[in-house]
This record gives sequence, C-alpha cells and structure tokens, in this order.
Amino acid sequence: MTHAEGDAERGFTVRSQGHSWRARTLVLATGVLDHFPHFAGWESYVGRSMFWCITCDGYENRGRSILVVGHTDAAAGEAMQLHSLTDRVRLLTNSASDEISPKFRRRLKGAGIPVVHDRIGEVEGAGGLLTAVVTREGRRLELDALFSIQGATPETTLARQLGVRLAPTGYVEVDSEQKTSVPGVYAAGDLTALHSHQVTSAVHEGAQAASAANYFLHPPELKAD
Repeated sequence: MTHAEGDAERGFTVRSQGHSWRARTLVLATGVLDHFPHFAGWESYVGRSMFWCITCDGYENRGRSILVVGHTDAAAGEAMQLHSLTDRVRLLTNSASDEISPKFRRRLKGAGIPVVHDRIGEVEGAGGLLTAVVTREGRRLELDALFSIQGATPETTLARQLGVRLAPTGYVEVDSEQKTSVPGVYAAGDLTALHSHQVTSAVHEGAQAASAANYFLHPPELKAD
C-alpha cells in the first residue's frame, strides 16, 4: 500500500512496501483501472483481440466481426462508431442491468446492431486470439475482436491523501500546466481526463508537468512572475 503526505513547505513523503521517498514536488501519474470482462485467462487477450479504445485499435479491426461489451449509452455509442468500420457488430451487455436509453436503442436498431442482454460465461480462443464468447444462457457469439466499454476508475488514492481537488467526473482537476489544487503537486496522463486515454496525450502532459514542477523549484529570483 502506497501512502503520500506533506505539502510544499514541509516537503512531501511517499511510502510504499517498507521504503520512503522525500521530495519538494510530486507528479502524479497513477493512471486508471480499466474494467475488462473477467473470465478464465482474460489477461492474455488484452491488447491482442480484446481492446477498449476505438481510436487506438478500431481501424485495424475494420471489416472484422466485433463484439462490443457494455450496458450503457457509452457502449452503444462505441458500437455505432465501430459500425462505420465494419457491418459485423453486436453488443453484449454483460451485466444484470441494461441502461441503454431508448434513443440509443433506436440508433442501434436502425444500424442493424443486435443487442444481447446476457453475461459472458466462457470464451473460446488461444494464443491471445478470441474466436467466440459463450454466454451464461448458452448463446455462442463468434467474433474476431472484443471491445470492452465497461468504464475505468481513476487511481486517485494518493491524490486524495494529499487533499488534491477532484473534478465532478472523479478525475484529478488540473490547469493548463498540469498543476493540481495543491501547490507543488502536478498530475499527468489518464488520471486527469475522462477521455483521451492515449500515450500521446500522456507524454504531452508528462512533459508539461515536469517542466512546471522544475520551474516551481527555481528560487524566487530566477522566476519571471
């Protein structure tokens, strides 16, 4: 368990697994916990035939048979977007609840995207490549790729320990220089935004946070403000 405490005046201390580190500034880059469907051996499919980002992996799956997993309008929207790349799209709620609104349900029907209200029982596949999902009610859904749209949880434990303000979305609130509400604490990457969980975005924010943190450490006589 990692713990963070302190402030810019006293310095910050981070403790984890018997070790501790002290610093005058902190850059939080703890990311998010993506929610994938769990089944036997699910980890081996992530990034090979089980994805979560249409921007990253949608184009590579054009023309293929895709199963979108999720029970909300976000999942329905992802299914509609993927339909622009392939006409072989289905949606599996994988939940006891089905929260897809009538508006999105009409859109799915108009696009010919079937909605299966059931949960994953087991899968068929090998070497990280899925070939079929078998639902708890016995439906066998053949596929080439699965897109999991079950949301993500920002890893904000350290931020909350430090008293950093969170946005209404639950993500860390930052300004254009990646500054948080606590002086000396910066945040970058997936932790700061509900969308755009991209390597390119994280690299940009990380560089911005590092630059701002470095400037924060300058003595007053070297600062322009």
